[in-house]
Order: sequence, then C-alpha cells, then structure tokens
Amino acid sequence: MTFALEQIVVSSLLGGFGMVTPLERPIRRLIRIDDNEFVVTLTPTGVRLVLKGRRKGIEVTWRQILDGEVELHAQLAESLAQHAPSTQTPSSGRPRGDRR
Repeated sequence: MTFALEQIVVSSLLGGFGMVTPLERPIRRLIRIDDNEFVVTLTPTGVRLVLKGRRKGIEVTWRQILDGEVELHAQLAESLAQHAPSTQTPSSGRPRGDRR
C-alpha cells in the first residue's frame, strides 16, 4: 500500500479527522433564533454571538467552554433567578430624559 493510500484509509477509519480544516481566520454566519437574526463569529480564540446590526454581544473563549465556566455561569444565573425576590422598581412617572 502506498503512503497516500494508507493516509486515506487511516483517515477514514478515524472518522475523517484528517480532512478537517484548521480555524485560522474568523468565520461569520447568520443564524435566526426566534424572530431575531444574529451573527455568529468563530475565531481561533472563541465564539461571538451578536444581534445583527449591533456591535456588542456575547463572547466566550474556547478555554472558558472547556473549563466549564459557561455552564457554571448559566447555572448561577438560573439559581439567582429562582431565588430572587420579585421586586419592581417604582417609576417616577416622568418621561425619560426629563430632569426637572
């Protein structure tokens, strides 16, 4: 068997991992969640999710994902939401920007 043929056979046995392209530059894709469009950007350092037309969004590094920080943050937010007292902030009754 030739070297190239051996590589193809080994690659196919390993699930084709030899054919994966390294992520060297950002890749941007548009996705729709409910009725909102978001831009997802995959970079060598992480992933970013931004509402289309905006600049700020959610950015997470691959290390944070691997270390479980993202899951931990989601669990903490859920726990705080379940145990937070339901308080409503009183409104001043004035239109926004009115500073008498």
